[in-house]
Amino acid sequence: MTSFLFFLFAHIFSNASVAAPRPRISNIQGTGARIEGKNGQSTPAKVGDRLEANEKLITNESTSVLLTYGDGSRALIGKSSVLEIPEEKDGVTQNDVHSGSVRALIRKKQAQPGSKYHFLFRSRNAVMGVRGTDLVMSTGEGGATEARIIEGLVDMATNEEQMKAGTVKPLKTGEYLTASSERGLSEPTRYEVSGYLKSLEERQMGLNTYRLDPRAPFADSAEPFTSTETSYSRFRLGAIHVRQITDKGYDYSAILSYSPRLRLSRAFALVVDASLFPLKLGEPRKWTPAYRIGAGLRWNLGGRISIEAGAGREQWGTFTQNGMSYFGNLSWNFRGQSLVRALVFGFGYYDRPAKGSDPKNPSVTASTGLEFGL
Repeated sequence: MTSFLFFLFAHIFSNASVAAPRPRISNIQGTGARIEGKNGQSTPAKVGDRLEANEKLITNESTSVLLTYGDGSRALIGKSSVLEIPEEKDGVTQNDVHSGSVRALIRKKQAQPGSKYHFLFRSRNAVMGVRGTDLVMSTGEGGATEARIIEGLVDMATNEEQMKAGTVKPLKTGEYLTASSERGLSEPTRYEVSGYLKSLEERQMGLNTYRLDPRAPFADSAEPFTSTETSYSRFRLGAIHVRQITDKGYDYSAILSYSPRLRLSRAFALVVDASLFPLKLGEPRKWTPAYRIGAGLRWNLGGRISIEAGAGREQWGTFTQNGMSYFGNLSWNFRGQSLVRALVFGFGYYDRPAKGSDPKNPSVTASTGLEFGL
């Protein structure tokens, strides 16, 4: 088991980076999309085409296109739109929205050294620095830019010089602002997200393509949504209730868990569960540290629900020897990029060997807590 954990942690905390491939067209609704090269010549766009540096993706009034980036992020190019994706700069993916509407669903990941962001979206009078967000950027006929955050947080500025200097306006979930060459950036204003999304579907985006969820497989093709975010970690803090099956009495305590995870596929991940929870045991009763460490499998059921199950070793201070324990967790995952990521209900069974005068006494645990993401 030691070698397995070493192998797992080596993958989780490795910092190796690989250059991401150019974004690829994943879906097209309509027949009027084309790719315009640097020489001004254009060819019809088709599923599977990659957008090379400084090429423009152009849609007409009846076509929308879904792009998938190398890290699994997506951008939905609305009708009558022009998007250009230049070369990366210092590991930051560049996006120039020349006209129309783009909805981008950017996966959260660590930015490259020297940059706060891993995506930039630019129009003629605004720039957005993105770390992990669901956003819409659109430009109107008069040249004004509108930015709306469906979920997450971005930094806004009128140009990249201000962005680098830190002169930015944060824009968060449920807020929008406008930008123009004459007036600069407006103040962030609240809006109703669900109503706006419905209106956006009807006005500018193709209905079928627009409803493709970046957190789910494609609705009308065999291509799965895969992620290069192979490892991630969570802390859990909550309350635990312990019942000793063959002995009267209950124990209550706080529990702190650390759970590194290694993604195997969109639905499954390997997990390590390391937990600490002090208990009051013995006669006379006194506090003792209890801990467990185990490994198992996490299964994302789709939507917000996931379950974990596994086995490991557990010990209750001076009262027990190391014994086998089994755990299961049910998570209700929150959306967005806030610090609190999930509500977790946990269950465990500890077949604890006796130590000293303490009798052999299997125990069950139930815990409830919040999960915090790193």
